[in-house]
Amino acid sequence: MALKRSLGLFELTLYGVGMIVGAGIYVLIGKVAGLAGYGTWLSFLLSSLLAIFTGLSYAELASKIKEDAAEYAYVRKTIRNDFLAHITAWLMLSAIIISGSTVALGFAGYLGSILNINHITSLAILAIVLFTWINYKGIDLSAKINDFSTFLEVGGLLILIIGISTLTIEGKFSIPDFTQFNVKEVVSGAILAFFAYIGFGSIAKMSEEVKNPERNIPWAIILSILITTLLYVTIAGVAVIAVNPAKLASSNEPAALIASKIHPSLSIVLSIIAIFSTGNTLLLILISASRLLYGLSHYNIFPKVFSKVSKKTHTPYISVIKVGIISSVLALFKKIEIVASVTNLWTFITYFLVNLSVMFLRRKETKHRSFKKGFKSPLNIGNFPLFALLGIIASLVMIIYPFLNKNINIKQPEIWLTVLLIVLASLHYLFKKRIKKRRGQASLEYLIVVTLSLLILSPMIYYALEYKNNLDDVKPIVDLKRTMKLIKENSDFVFSQGIGAKISIKIVIPKQVVLIEQGDTYLKFRLRANYGEEDFVILFPYNITGSFPTQPGYYKLTIEGTVDGVSYESHPL
Repeated sequence: MALKRSLGLFELTLYGVGMIVGAGIYVLIGKVAGLAGYGTWLSFLLSSLLAIFTGLSYAELASKIKEDAAEYAYVRKTIRNDFLAHITAWLMLSAIIISGSTVALGFAGYLGSILNINHITSLAILAIVLFTWINYKGIDLSAKINDFSTFLEVGGLLILIIGISTLTIEGKFSIPDFTQFNVKEVVSGAILAFFAYIGFGSIAKMSEEVKNPERNIPWAIILSILITTLLYVTIAGVAVIAVNPAKLASSNEPAALIASKIHPSLSIVLSIIAIFSTGNTLLLILISASRLLYGLSHYNIFPKVFSKVSKKTHTPYISVIKVGIISSVLALFKKIEIVASVTNLWTFITYFLVNLSVMFLRRKETKHRSFKKGFKSPLNIGNFPLFALLGIIASLVMIIYPFLNKNINIKQPEIWLTVLLIVLASLHYLFKKRIKKRRGQASLEYLIVVTLSLLILSPMIYYALEYKNNLDDVKPIVDLKRTMKLIKENSDFVFSQGIGAKISIKIVIPKQVVLIEQGDTYLKFRLRANYGEEDFVILFPYNITGSFPTQPGYYKLTIEGTVDGVSYESHPL
C-alpha cells in the first residue's frame, strides 16, 4: 500500500518553515550577535545564500527523483556508486534520529522549567511517545499540528519585530549604524547562522505524500528558505536595536531578553512559544526519519518490514515505531549532546554529496530523457550548475571550519564517531552483498553482523558520553550557564559613588575559561568544556584601563567612567 498524498504546496511550505525555524533562532540570535555585532543581519543574509545553494540542488533532484529515500536515491541514481549511497544513507538517518533525541531533551527542559519538574529524561521519553503516536495517526493530523505550531513560532518572531519597530518609531530606541562591522566577524557569524537553516532537506523526504511533487517540492524548498531569510534578517536587525550585541551574546535566552524590552511579561510568552517550537521540531524530525527509513527499506538497505504501510492511517507504522524506540533509548543518555555535536558534521557531508549529485545528474541528462523533466537550478554555464558548485564549496567550508582553531585529535567525538559510523556502514554494506550471494545463510550472517556491530558500537558510545576534556586536572564545567553562575557568585561588582570615579572590581576566572579579547567596555572569554568550546562576553558600563590577565584566578580590575552621582551595588554579567 502506498502512502497518502495529501500535502499541497501551502502545507509543505509550512512544513519546511517549521522544520527550519524550530527553536534554534530563539537561541542562535545571541551567539551570532556576539560574533558579528551590528552586522548580524548581514550574517543571516549571507548564510541564507549558503542555504539556497544546497536548497536548489535538493529542489532539482527532488523534482526528478521522487522518492522518500531522498539523499540515498540521489547519490545512487546519479553518481551510481552503491557504496557511497549506502554511507550517505547511514549518515543522514543517524543524524536525524540523534537530533530528534536531542530536541526531545530540549523540549523536556523547557517544559520542566515551567512545570518545575526535574525528571527531564522521563519527560523527553514521554514526549517522543506522544509525537510518535501523532506521527502514526497520519500525515493529516501531523500537518495540522505543524501548521498551528509554525504560526506560533513565526508569530513569536513577528511580536519581537513589530514591538521593537514600534518602540523605535516612538523614540524609545535609537537606530545604530548597521554598516559598522568587521567583515571577518560577519563571515564567522554567517557560518554559525547557517545552522538556523538546517532542515530544508527534510522536505524532499516527503515526496510520496505530496500532491504533484515535481512542482510542489522544489517550490516548497525555495519558499521556505526565502520566508525564513526574511524573518531572520529582520529579527537580527531589531534585536541589536533593542539590546547591545555583546549583551545579547552573554544571555542564555536572548529572545526572552529582547521581549522584556517590549514588556516584562512577554518573556513568559516567548518561553511558552519555545515549548511549542521544540515540540513541533521533534514531531517533524520523527516524521522525516520514519519516511527516510521507509524509503531505504524499498532499496533493501534495511529490512523490507519497514516499508509496510498501515491500511487505516496510511503511514509506515513499523518505521514510525522503530524510530520512536531508537529515539527513546538515545534520550536515556543525559549527555547525548556530546554525540549530537557530530550530527552537524554528518549533515554537511551529506549536503556535499547532494550538490555533487546535481553535477553528475547534468552529465546524464543527455542520455536519460526522464532526467530532463522537472525543476532546473538557474545560473548555469552551458549545462554546468554554478549553484551546485557553490553548494559544494559552502559544504566543505562548513565541514572544515569547526576544526580550524582546534588541535585535531582522534579522541574528539566528531572524528572517531564519524570514522566508526563509516566503518559500521561499510561492514553492513559488505555483508549485505554477501547475503545476496549466499541466501541460505542470510539470517545467520545478518544476525552475526548486527551483533558484532552492537558489541563494537556500545563501548564507543559509552566513551563518547563519558568523554572528558580535562584541563589542568580540573573537572570541567558542564555548560556556559553554570560557568556564568560561578563567576557571578565569586565576583564583587561594588561601584563607588561620585563623578568620574575609578571603580575597582574583583572578578574570578575559572580554570576552564581563557580571555581571548579585551575591548573598550567588554571582556570576551572562551569556555573550554567537555562538549567543546563556547565564547561569552562580560559587559562593563565604562572603559577598561590596563590589560586584564589571561591566566585563571581572582583579579582586581580598574575601569573608568562617569558615575552620575549614583551608587551601583552590582552590575549584571
